[in-house]
Amino acid sequence: MGLEEAEVRRSWAGFRYGRWTIASLLSDWFAQVEKQGQWQAHRYDGYRVKAVDVTAFWRSAVDGLQSQHYDAEAGKALPAVPLGLIGQVGSVGEQRFALLTDIVRADLQDPGEKRFITMLLERVAGGLEEDEIAVFDAGFHLQQLFDAKIRRFVVRLAKNFTARRNYVISNPLGRPAEYGELVRPLARTYDDKTIVATPPDRVETWFSQELEYRVEYWDELVLSECKTDPANSIFYVVAIYDPQFEEPWLVACPQKFSGKTLSNFYHDRWPIEQLPLAAKHMVGADRQFVFAPESCQRLPELALLAGSILTYLAATFPPIPTGFSRRTSGRCGIVSPSGHLGACAAYCCKRISQICPTPCQSKFAKRPRFVVICPKEPRPTAGKNGSRRLCQAKSELPKEFLRFYPPTFIGGAFQLTGN
Repeated sequence: MGLEEAEVRRSWAGFRYGRWTIASLLSDWFAQVEKQGQWQAHRYDGYRVKAVDVTAFWRSAVDGLQSQHYDAEAGKALPAVPLGLIGQVGSVGEQRFALLTDIVRADLQDPGEKRFITMLLERVAGGLEEDEIAVFDAGFHLQQLFDAKIRRFVVRLAKNFTARRNYVISNPLGRPAEYGELVRPLARTYDDKTIVATPPDRVETWFSQELEYRVEYWDELVLSECKTDPANSIFYVVAIYDPQFEEPWLVACPQKFSGKTLSNFYHDRWPIEQLPLAAKHMVGADRQFVFAPESCQRLPELALLAGSILTYLAATFPPIPTGFSRRTSGRCGIVSPSGHLGACAAYCCKRISQICPTPCQSKFAKRPRFVVICPKEPRPTAGKNGSRRLCQAKSELPKEFLRFYPPTFIGGAFQLTGN
């Protein structure tokens, strides 16, 4: 970076002993992004989305670290620095982006998960404005949200979730019932027996981009362990059937919204997960270790801020071609047919047609192929336009082609489409 040795030491001293806080840095960053005017918050039915998530920086090599976080692969809690993330969701152009507003640490005096989640939810409840709604994933439970007195939220539920009606059906025989009827939104299988789902109270459908979405509602429910009582916290359970996913999303909300609005709410929770990925892998904080107690907390906080800045810059700056297959923005690239373009016919610019003008038969025709594409040409319909040429092996391709695409990337047969 061009820093002198004294400047590096001063930076490290400021990192460890400085009187700064991550809250002030996030506030300045939020103000800077709003000032530029490129980021616009999302609104659905008048509400802005505030996404909430929990991430952890694993620190098994740090001695004396008291905080832990559950790791699904290990099947147990491991030493880690858990952090709660809260951010407003919007867009920079067509790119969704979560702008961090708060980072919540674990309490080092009581580093248990229960206390950590309680602190995070209290921060969410205290900072939730009248035109905001909090969105959680399945790691949070309904009872925790009700205990934290969060007024508006959408939370993902488990597939085997059950609830109850807040009224009882009178039965002249036997003891009077204290619990309402059990409601099971989704069917499940237990011991090779199918437990049927409860029919929905109402169904809603809508179309978007030529796809049909369906939503099933179960209204005015209470938690399954609650007896019938007018003072119970009421919520609505919604099953969203998205044709792009194999299984429906089961979400709960204490307010009544349309199915399309609830779908948009939960879609906007996903950008909050991009920031830990940027901090751990792009910034490299997952492999950086410090050992002072305060530094163990500050390093992940700064990495998350740096990841947020990098993600924002990537969304605002012009696209920069990277990798050997896209040296310049106008050069042709190579993609696999199994990717997003697999269902479309690939095409090739005139330059590639001139590079490999002669068709040849291939004995590798049944092997996986790569498709040469050019982003500036219109895409023809598969099987209707263009001629298909198969090159038998990489040795038959001209040197000009191999100069742009290394031989290690070229294998099997190529399918070239030209005019």
